[in-house]
Amino acid sequence: ARIAASRGHGNFSGSGIPYFPSELAGLAAYLIQEGHGVTVIDAFGEAPKRVRRTPTHWIQGLTAAEVVERIPADTEAVAVFAHLTVAHLVTLEIVRTVRQRFPKLPILVLENTTKVNSYSLRRAHGQFFAAGADHVVLGFLEKRVLALLAGLAAGDPKIKSMDGVIHREWPGQIRPPIDFVEELDLDQLPFPAWELFPVANYWSIGYAHAPFTARNTCR
Repeated sequence: ARIAASRGHGNFSGSGIPYFPSELAGLAAYLIQEGHGVTVIDAFGEAPKRVRRTPTHWIQGLTAAEVVERIPADTEAVAVFAHLTVAHLVTLEIVRTVRQRFPKLPILVLENTTKVNSYSLRRAHGQFFAAGADHVVLGFLEKRVLALLAGLAAGDPKIKSMDGVIHREWPGQIRPPIDFVEELDLDQLPFPAWELFPVANYWSIGYAHAPFTARNTCR
């Protein structure tokens, strides 16, 4: 299957760094290892120096329409990475725009479990369904997304009972992820697919993780 994965716009949350979407890079590598084709659209990384202003926010990167324009025509599912709390409204906009352009494609929204300023999609899933998403994936992504894609391709009704996945058709059937019970063998996971991301663009903007000079060194 051809999977298109998008991440929301960068946001610095006062720390001065646009966090790399490491969990999405890991998922992309895992899906490729398992035989899927993956296209990554990094809404921040592809245009970090482009800034636009809304009534409430400054936003860096591609517009939602530009994100959707980059989705290949042969895509069979779209995954939108809900990267950080502060980018929630932009992530919703991307989901809405994908749904308008691809009314029949499955849309997955993926939870970020690696950042302290990420957020619980278990609490926000209703907003994503209202925007047009079909499935919200919680917890560690690799095995769960792979199983969900296989179930969708086969029309398998067992996806309804998957742990850590909330479905628009059955929003009340929520089984929390069992990540802390299941062993995850990190040695079996491939190195993140950074070759799919415009990594050089991150370095080119010269941001750092908070200002640090000799004058404000912690003692």
